[in-house]
Amino acid sequence: MTWQRRAVLVLAAAWSVPALAQSRPIRIGYLVHSPLVEPPSRERVAFLDELRKLGYLVGRNLLIEYRSAENQAESFPQRVDELLKLDVDLILATGDAATLAAKAATNRIPIVFAQSPDPAGNGLVRSLARPGANVTGLYAMAPDLAGKRMQLLREALPSARRVAMIWGAESKLVMNDVKASTQAAARLGMRIEPYAIGDADQVNRQFERIAKTRPDVLFVLADTRMTAYRDIVLDRFGNPAIRDGNQRVAMDGFSKIPGFVAPTVRERLARGESIASVAMLPALFLAFLQRWHRGAIPYAYQDQGMDEAVAHAICDAADPTAAFAGNAGLWGPLAGDARLVVALRHAGARVAAFIQEHHA
Repeated sequence: MTWQRRAVLVLAAAWSVPALAQSRPIRIGYLVHSPLVEPPSRERVAFLDELRKLGYLVGRNLLIEYRSAENQAESFPQRVDELLKLDVDLILATGDAATLAAKAATNRIPIVFAQSPDPAGNGLVRSLARPGANVTGLYAMAPDLAGKRMQLLREALPSARRVAMIWGAESKLVMNDVKASTQAAARLGMRIEPYAIGDADQVNRQFERIAKTRPDVLFVLADTRMTAYRDIVLDRFGNPAIRDGNQRVAMDGFSKIPGFVAPTVRERLARGESIASVAMLPALFLAFLQRWHRGAIPYAYQDQGMDEAVAHAICDAADPTAAFAGNAGLWGPLAGDARLVVALRHAGARVAAFIQEHHA
């Protein structure tokens, strides 16, 4: 889910209000679960950047009223009431709890949710085809994709049996995702080991338990509480060289590499830093893509950003790594950069060795 799409949704919702005249600024209510921080979070910076690209500048033709529940979901109704008293033109809500509070408070002001794992099932909209009322947003498709995620995990790590799954204990809205993931994992011979996290003190205790039991995989469900603890998760278990939000996605590379990996590569090269660790994710995707090309993936692979003809051409090339690194759709101005090619070759060799070891 890109912040560009969220910004477009927000502006479309704002200009759907008949009384809103272009002679005055749009006033957006920005409602979040986690505490607001300064300097702004990467998500907030990205949102403002996309609005700026669309011609909207804070203080000129745009005003943003920020309200946070400070990790206390029960305070959302009060925060929504404050926004309504400020006569906002729309509300951007991050998370289902924020969206439900806004929906309960008004049927007049447009509400845009940043993303939801199950907007129809969780009561945000009537249905995906006909959301109705004054609520719209981006569907994360989390429960629907649970089976696919487990299949991808099985393909990437055939020896994996134990999957530690963590989510926010107060976020009951992700339980459909937990259930679907558990069922899908069981069908593939894997076991989900659940870890619910309620507060900041419990985060480290649960991570200590995970570290001691040494599962094969750590799977973080994206909800507002886990987003608040994202940096703790990444500091403890993640690769700090890859700054791609709260997910580590090896597949769907044509959708993810341009927005997540390529910008990080550009930044690190500009600072004269190594991109060896960043190259591991696209190298893993290329290995997956080559298996898909050979027909070795036992399910229909879908990637909303992929042109199948282009993907097959990369794999058919005399040098697939060079062809992959030279694809402008993936890498933009980095395409064909010798440093990228070298990094991908080294990372590809490590991926190949890992696959050979775990398939032996």
